[in-house]
Amino acid sequence: MLKRISQRDIEADYRRVWLLYTVLEDYFALRQKWYLGSKESWNWLKTYERDSYMAFEVALKPGAPFSAIESLVKKVIALNPG
Repeated sequence: MLKRISQRDIEADYRRVWLLYTVLEDYFALRQKWYLGSKESWNWLKTYERDSYMAFEVALKPGAPFSAIESLVKKVIALNPG
C-alpha cells in the first residue's frame, strides 16, 4: 500500500487515509494485543512504546510527508515479534 499511496492521485489519497486509519489497529493486531480504541491505545503507546507513539504522532499530522508514513509502517512491521 505504501507504493500505491506514493502515486499522487485520488486513489492514492484514499489509500493514504485508509492506511492511516487502520495502522493503529494493525499495530496491536500484529503483536497479538487487544486494541482498546484509539484513546486508550495512544495512552498505552505513550507509556510503553514511546518511539512508536512518536512515529504515529508525526505520521498523523495533516500534510505529513510520505517519508513519515513510510517510517511508521516500517516501525509497525519491524516490531512484529513473529
